Amino acid sequence: ATAPAGAVTFTVGGGAALNAKCTGSSSPLTCMAAYPTASLGVSGSPYKVTASLAGDTDYLPGLATSTLAITKAPLQITANSARKAYGTANPTFTGTVVGAFNGDTFTESFSTTATTSSSAGTYPITPSVAGANLGDYTGSATAGTLTVTQAASTVELTSHTSNGNQK
Repeated sequence: ATAPAGAVTFTVGGGAALNAKCTGSSSPLTCMAAYPTASLGVSGSPYKVTASLAGDTDYLPGLATSTLAITKAPLQITANSARKAYGTANPTFTGTVVGAFNGDTFTESFSTTATTSSSAGTYPITPSVAGANLGDYTGSATAGTLTVTQAASTVELTSHTSNGNQK
């Protein structure tokens, strides 16, 4: 058998038909088309995939269907740990977001219960993330630690000279 001369097309979720390239010299033949899956989201999944053959002198017209399931991708947000001295403002917190696909962008933010007057000790830095396609991801967060250290102290001694006649 040879590859069909008639057009083989694929459609996904009722989208535009894409011409497929078929290879092989025996039945069944393998036909493939590159579909821009970046435009498909979790919310519409599963998508109906249809392959159709127009037919030619060797092959009758044909149609086959299947499904394509898009699952949520993992998204990891991590807060970096930080330090500050007692009595000072909290530093600007930083972190990372790993796992974004298809040009998705996210804005991360960080919070803590520590304030300027929080005692020396450790406090969690809690990360969170926002973005337009966040529903296509399963997020997990790793907190950082804010370590509040004791403030430096200054002790000053003043010397005083006495002539011994003071009462």
